[in-house]
Amino acid sequence: MKAMKNIWAIIVLTMTNLLRSRVYLGLVFFMLLMLAASQLFSYFTFEEEIKIVMDVGLAGLTMMGLLTAVFTTAWSLPTDLEQKTLFMVLSYPVSKTQILLGKFISCSLSVLCNLFFMGVMFWVLVLFKLQDKGVDFQYLSMQLGKTFILIAMESIVSVGILLLMSIYFTPVINIVMFLFIFILGHAAGMIEVAIIKTEFIFFSVIRFLFIFIPDLTYFNIRDAVVLNQVVSWHYVEWAVLYGGLYTGLMVALSCYLFEKKEIV
Repeated sequence: MKAMKNIWAIIVLTMTNLLRSRVYLGLVFFMLLMLAASQLFSYFTFEEEIKIVMDVGLAGLTMMGLLTAVFTTAWSLPTDLEQKTLFMVLSYPVSKTQILLGKFISCSLSVLCNLFFMGVMFWVLVLFKLQDKGVDFQYLSMQLGKTFILIAMESIVSVGILLLMSIYFTPVINIVMFLFIFILGHAAGMIEVAIIKTEFIFFSVIRFLFIFIPDLTYFNIRDAVVLNQVVSWHYVEWAVLYGGLYTGLMVALSCYLFEKKEIV
């Protein structure tokens, strides 16, 4: 019970600091972008307009989830280490694991809240575009819901990776390394084909790295939804399970390494 209180205190402290930052200005930017896009795309045919709005909107959600994960997680722990905030926290009966779990939960909640409000705005925009068009909006809403879930899962995986690297690296190095992992994670299919077709040593090294790098293509169903292809709940469940297991591994490893780290 005391451990939960300590973790909750870390969550409240971290969330308070995040709310004071400018991350949530992205909500306003996203809303303005979508409103402007809805007017620009009105010059296309209905089918083209819906596809473009869906593609741009879902890509925007993915990007904002990624940016929120980066700007909340990459700076959170290094900033506390640099400003010696952790010394004050550790003077209380709080373990390093509790601190890290609090950081992970607060950063994840920040990402999920951001994605939730942006998702609602996007859903309302699509509803406005499809009104009186004879489109099965219930089916479309279900497909969008599946996409939102996987976008959120990908963002949580990103938080886990960034949290692990933030233990040892500065925010800038952390972001650069994460972008490398992110690109490789989304290029998994193409790299696998290249590995099969060639014996070049570089691709063999990349194949070894993929043991540790998540396959982020599991979370990308944007093209399928835009093209009106059915994505089953079974697929979504397995993708969420994969992301949850990978994130759990990252958090567990982060807690272990952070307990071993000397804070000076």
